[in-house]
Amino acid sequence: MKQKINFGIVAIILFMIFALILLIQLILKLTNHSPTDTQILYIGFGAIISYLLIMSYKLGQFVGEVRGFMAISKNSFRKISRDVECLMRASGK
Repeated sequence: MKQKINFGIVAIILFMIFALILLIQLILKLTNHSPTDTQILYIGFGAIISYLLIMSYKLGQFVGEVRGFMAISKNSFRKISRDVECLMRASGK
């Protein structure tokens, strides 16, 4: 039985790993240990890119939900307009 891997969870885990490594490297740099500025920048860019990946994934989910809401709302307004037309005909106006 295969389990579906959620892309959002993978992106969040990737961001957490990059953020943790960045924090460790910054602490090491402040205590005069080995990481170079370039290594810190690479990890920082990786953290930023993974964060942007998470945000774009969440934005895509939101857009999908908005489209679904718009379709449901459009159908609801059609039903309401039919009901109003029936009431107008029934009242004789």
